[in-house]
Amino acid sequence: MFDKWQAKKPKDNSSLTFEEAVETSEIMKDLRNNWTQLLDRIAKINRDCKHFGQKEPKFTFYDKMKDELDEQDKAWSLFDEFKVELDKFSQESWLTFRKKEYFKFQDFFLSQAERLKSMNKNVVTRFLLRLVDDY
Repeated sequence: MFDKWQAKKPKDNSSLTFEEAVETSEIMKDLRNNWTQLLDRIAKINRDCKHFGQKEPKFTFYDKMKDELDEQDKAWSLFDEFKVELDKFSQESWLTFRKKEYFKFQDFFLSQAERLKSMNKNVVTRFLLRLVDDY
């Protein structure tokens, strides 16, 4: 799992496109799912060791990977939240959007900009700030 993480973990890309961000978000969901399955197996191994009176094994890269994965997962879940809200606007027809939703859309971008400015500057927040500023 550590090798897979090293190969697929998001890179600090300052020229990230929306399509790349969506793809990276999907990769992060897959990695998080794999991590959850691994944690379940580790818990089972630890239970079995305790049951049989054996010493619990040490997992070499567990702590390093856990911290990196948690940090990236928090960042990319922010992108997922943003995308869900953005997708809601895209479901509206243009006529409805133009008359009713435009100001909600504008308020959404302004509130996101304020929220992002106060956050840690990682690849996701920089990308979203660039997206919001382009608006």
